[in-house]
Formats: sequence, structure tokens, C-alpha cells
Amino acid sequence: MLDRHDGEYVVIKGDQTMHYSPTYAAALEWAYQTFGLDQFFVKKVAVDQDVAHFTRDLGPCRP
Repeated sequence: MLDRHDGEYVVIKGDQTMHYSPTYAAALEWAYQTFGLDQFFVKKVAVDQDVAHFTRDLGPCRP
């Protein structure tokens, strides 16, 4: 992946590489148009990168 898509963003669904985009926003837009609210993963293709975790699958906080 690095040799052909370094610096791009990849959309992954399950264990399948689905799509590459030049920007995070473009990858996210493509994924939502394609999968709706089903689960998918968007990640930058790069040797070194910051780790960040986001989820939209949060339930209400409970004491």
C-alpha cells in the first residue's frame, strides 16, 4: 500500500480495502455515500502517524 498510496486515505470495510482518496474528507464522504451508517474504517496510508480513535457508537453515560 505504501509504495502506491503513501499520503492518501484508505477506506476499509471488514478485511477489504475498498477505496483510496487524496483527503480524509473525500474518503469519509465516499464511505458514507457507499455504506451509510454501517461500520467502516478510514486511515491515512503513511509510515509514521499519530494514533487517534473515534467512534460514533457511544451509548448514554451511566453512573
